Amino acid sequence: STPRGGSTEGDGMKRYAINKRIYLASVTTAAFLAFGAGTMLLGPVPPSIDVSSSPVVEKDDSIKATKVDVSHVNFEDPSLEDLGDGTIKHGISKVNKTGGIVEEGEEEYLPAGQHLLVDIEGIEADFLNSEARLAKAMVDTTTHAGLTLLSYHCHSLQPAGVSCVGVLLESHISFHTWPDEGVITLDLFTCGSNPLVPVVPVIEKLFGVPRINPETGLKQETRSVWSHELRGFRSFDNRKKHYLDGSSDLAYYVTSPLDVVMKKEIISDFSEYQRIDIWDILHVGDTPSYADALKHGLIEKDDPRWF
Repeated sequence: STPRGGSTEGDGMKRYAINKRIYLASVTTAAFLAFGAGTMLLGPVPPSIDVSSSPVVEKDDSIKATKVDVSHVNFEDPSLEDLGDGTIKHGISKVNKTGGIVEEGEEEYLPAGQHLLVDIEGIEADFLNSEARLAKAMVDTTTHAGLTLLSYHCHSLQPAGVSCVGVLLESHISFHTWPDEGVITLDLFTCGSNPLVPVVPVIEKLFGVPRINPETGLKQETRSVWSHELRGFRSFDNRKKHYLDGSSDLAYYVTSPLDVVMKKEIISDFSEYQRIDIWDILHVGDTPSYADALKHGLIEKDDPRWF
């Protein structure tokens, strides 16, 4: 063995013994460190790609876009429209309690409103397919409701039907028709304070043009269902002030549900202590009323069911 201090040979040079295991471990460690440094500094070299060998994808002319069966007669522009003159008259402005500007004679429109849904069936097919007649009914409805119609757009559809939307200063009115089925579905939303429930009979009259029975030549009866809801964000106190708040019996049982097939206001009045509302309603599956029995000849003399 060689002393730790090394040894001196005959040529006068001093030599040291090296442990083979330490030597191999040092070489291996150095190799790994060198490889890691080269990878981080230079990064991997991507293989070359021969673009000329890539396959060319050709367009398949047999693949065509699917077309919707129901399309607009005039897709670019509405078939019937009235953009209005863009003029809105305002009164003298004033500052409200919150510091905002409110016009004299106008109300402040808040992020809340009323939504009225009306569905009517048994309507004349020609009326439901006429843009001009439907547009006139829409204009007259907004006039009776005390609303401001800014513009409207109507589109005829193929093979039949019309879709219309009217932009109101207070919000919107829209409807869609199915002439063959004699059906129209309409919705009216307003953020104004004008009540919408009194507008229901107006809508039923203007849009409920009855069909003619081809056999008898007599007008058939139309049938309508409707719903009224308070929408948007109101404070608790403001909701409670509205007589059609969702927690009221009148809203819960009468004006809100669509499955009440008949609802007619008999009286709406105020006493010294409370509001009084009386409605005649008929749910799905209810037995005929006395008026129905008279109309259809169901009452016989001394029939005990009506006493």
